[in-house]
Amino acid sequence: RCAASDDCEKSIAMKRSTSAGATWGPVVFVLGADPRLRPPAHRTAPPGGTAADRVKSWWNPDALYDPDAGAVTLMFLVNRTDCVRPWLRPGGCDVQRIVSTNDGASFSAPTSMAPALGAWSNGLRTGPGHGIVLRAGPRRGRQLFVGTYSVLNTTVPPGAHPPPRPDTDLVFYSDDRGRSYHLSPARLRGVDEAAITELRNGSILITAHHGAAPIPPHACRPGTLCRPLARSDDAGHSFGPWRYLPELVSPGVEASLASSGDSVFFSNPEPAAGECFRYAGGVDCRRNMTVRRSDTAVPASRT
Repeated sequence: RCAASDDCEKSIAMKRSTSAGATWGPVVFVLGADPRLRPPAHRTAPPGGTAADRVKSWWNPDALYDPDAGAVTLMFLVNRTDCVRPWLRPGGCDVQRIVSTNDGASFSAPTSMAPALGAWSNGLRTGPGHGIVLRAGPRRGRQLFVGTYSVLNTTVPPGAHPPPRPDTDLVFYSDDRGRSYHLSPARLRGVDEAAITELRNGSILITAHHGAAPIPPHACRPGTLCRPLARSDDAGHSFGPWRYLPELVSPGVEASLASSGDSVFFSNPEPAAGECFRYAGGVDCRRNMTVRRSDTAVPASRT
């Protein structure tokens, strides 16, 4: 509501189509209030909280449609104090979910994911993006989401710029159509904001932007950073080593990953070499939006 910053108050909106995308209904605010309304209608203190703890943001939506269950699940963050820098105020954010069984016409009341995520709950950021439902293999029907856990082991004074975060991407899943969730033992360390998809054979691909992970020498094109990709062949229980793909430029922002048939599609900004990573100088890395397609389970074969 105040800017594009993660620190600003946000709501989650959606549109519905009942004509296979030919036409769309009006914007509906699923979580939070219409940003044109002031003061925000939903800014109330949580139980036991104070005015300083008021919910200010609903953000990072991560949607999943389960065709067998006929349900849409939406994971998201509720930001009571600070989800971006949870080391400043522990307990500041919470991963929650809502479910719709009527194609988004209405949703259930929010449910906290803290019981499933445990100690990882404060500091885990979902999406923005989508989860997947496995359509092949012995775990067919498993719902999977991926999120990024960020925390610092040092105290950072308010207003100070923190050192690089030792981010870890985590996978959590449900084998009972969303009635319960569990954390996978997989820990994808040193990366941030992952995207997930399933291949036709049931294998899972994850790609993320580089974060604080060391990039092998000569893995990327000169003057750029590139994205790693990891593969799971056991329904997300474990992932193989990161493989850095020089074709996939990593400007430090979220990307999209999706599969259709034997093809995998990847999309993110691809700024020219030398234009990225200079945030302090005001360089905008979110330009030259690009879609790449792979027919070999590596999303970088052609543009």
